[in-house]
Amino acid sequence: MTGFQAHSTAVADEVRRLRADDPLARITVIVPSFGAARDLVRSLALTGGAANVTVRTATQVVAELSGPVLAPRAALPFPLLAAAVDTALDADAGRLEAVASEPVTGQAIARACQRLGTVEPGSVSPDTPLQAEVLRLSADAHTRTGSSYYTQFEAVSTALDHLDRLGRVIVAAPLRGTSIERRLRAALEARGVTVIPGTGSENLASAAEPDTDDAVTGTHVLHASDSDDEIRAVVRYVRSRIAGGVPGHRIGVYYPSPDPYQRLLHRAFAEAGIAVYGPSDSGVGRSAAGRSLIRLLELDADLMDRAELLSIVAEGSVGATDESGKQVSSRRLELLTRTRFPVIAGTDWGRLADALRAAPDSFSDRDRAAAVAVLRLVTRIRDGLRAVDTATSWNETADAVAALITAVCRQSPDRAAVLAVIASLTDLDSVAPAITRDRLVSALAARLDPITDRVGDEGAGVALGPIDDAVGRDLDTVCIVGMAEGLLPVLQRPDPSCRKALSTCLRPSISTSDTGSCSSPWQPVPNTDCVRFPGVRCAVVGTAFPPAGSFPRCRVWQTRKCTQPDGKRPRRPARPSPRCHPS
Repeated sequence: MTGFQAHSTAVADEVRRLRADDPLARITVIVPSFGAARDLVRSLALTGGAANVTVRTATQVVAELSGPVLAPRAALPFPLLAAAVDTALDADAGRLEAVASEPVTGQAIARACQRLGTVEPGSVSPDTPLQAEVLRLSADAHTRTGSSYYTQFEAVSTALDHLDRLGRVIVAAPLRGTSIERRLRAALEARGVTVIPGTGSENLASAAEPDTDDAVTGTHVLHASDSDDEIRAVVRYVRSRIAGGVPGHRIGVYYPSPDPYQRLLHRAFAEAGIAVYGPSDSGVGRSAAGRSLIRLLELDADLMDRAELLSIVAEGSVGATDESGKQVSSRRLELLTRTRFPVIAGTDWGRLADALRAAPDSFSDRDRAAAVAVLRLVTRIRDGLRAVDTATSWNETADAVAALITAVCRQSPDRAAVLAVIASLTDLDSVAPAITRDRLVSALAARLDPITDRVGDEGAGVALGPIDDAVGRDLDTVCIVGMAEGLLPVLQRPDPSCRKALSTCLRPSISTSDTGSCSSPWQPVPNTDCVRFPGVRCAVVGTAFPPAGSFPRCRVWQTRKCTQPDGKRPRRPARPSPRCHPS
């Protein structure tokens, strides 16, 4: 889906109005996203109104107001909360005893605890035994971390008591309805601060009135058969807009999930020769060193499966060296262990070592070097994994994992970044969960995955990013992808374990990691505006509309299911060419 936005100077006009009373007064403008903050700072700088004007998101406002007051305590990071939940499960799993050892159990409860940390303690009453267990574990986890860390609810409450430090406040909506934003907006409205008219969700058209004069709606729907075709259609459309005179920095393309769109967008725009800026499709967690670390820790030290080991070597980070220290290629290792001396796993490595000692002349020079290299690698990995398994504290575990990576991985910037992440595992000793390989992998993945790079220069090229980055942006053209993969429109998924009071508490915080989509809970709105074809009956499945400005100036979409008079669905072409229709 694509949409056009009109440049708005409402915020700049409001800043100038406040400047009339006191040219040097402190002004804080609250915006919904970091991208919107960059756009507004640039706009204010061009109009001469940026002096002593601070542009912040709601999260930044809370952090800046509460951080100095609550110091030396710090905001509770999710990896440490997950470790506290694991410790609580180890102490008393209660009704979750049967599944307490599964890593997904701790992760799911930790996400629920993170959401419960946004509401007042004791304000949620359980309706089911499962909810009671989640609330009990959440209280236990927050008690274990409360002396050194504070929850989001405590941070917001502290920030609301110090709003005077913001000076004069302008709310450049939309505020998307998260717990932080709702409380902040209510406190500001109590002080007489209201949203600037003409911005935010108040300017969005509903399904029933898309043709009103002030409505800002999407203008085109691009049809595609899959995500690859969808990205190609968007790139062609963006190129046509640029050829029509729209500057590239006035165009944004946003996706509901990095997988698969982030990689596809970067590749397609690079092939088209169009400059972009935004989150990179590579990061520490996706680097060869990051992937190899996780895969090494998942190996069975005794079994040491040959196919998995050589697959890790083929990643390029783990290297096998012979007696002279020379690197041996993964191809040479494959030829040796697959054809010259077949190895599967387990005792086969011992047979290879015995054959090398008993009859070294039966191997060619290259095969002998490859055999020495792979056996040295197997020994190093086994020793490293055994050191990890015998560690008695997270500090020792971090040292053992760092020693393993140093011993088998080539030197590179990615390896240095991975070693820095490994060193952060020592923080887990403060809550002391039991050490298992699964928990170690989960703890490292939780730290590696959020670390991403950015490509391009801000404001130079087409903007790429997740849907949350699109909120409040000042752009002429916005393209939203995701419908070809069924990721959009997003409806709130029912959770059988979270109903009534608890589900109401958790609803505003559905995150990208949980749903693979935007963090805003959308509600279905019926729509009867269907395109009809001869002999085909269209049944509307639903239309999703975001709350409070998830899309600042774009009409959202609808999905339809078409059936023929005989009840059968019409045959769909294998790969229809993209077509552009007015919505």
